[in-house]
Amino acid sequence: MFWPAPNVDSALVSFTRDCTSKGDNNEREGVFTLIDAAFQQRRKTLHAALKNQVPEEAYKNSGIDPTRRGETLTCDEFIALYRACKDCKL
Repeated sequence: MFWPAPNVDSALVSFTRDCTSKGDNNEREGVFTLIDAAFQQRRKTLHAALKNQVPEEAYKNSGIDPTRRGETLTCDEFIALYRACKDCKL
């Protein structure tokens, strides 16, 4: 259909959803709010991206380095950070 023919490779991807819950369903909204904030600004460290939402103590309590970027955290680490935030606010 195109001339000259484009040099493009195609691939088909399949995803399988992992339905095992790692966190409490009541925490789901809060964890996703935290994840959204971590990815809101490109190339920001967690400390810079979450400065209004996560106290310093939460990083220490969760064992997460605040100089890391959001894309380096696992789901379990985001859950741990969220739980540490809740504990700090109590």
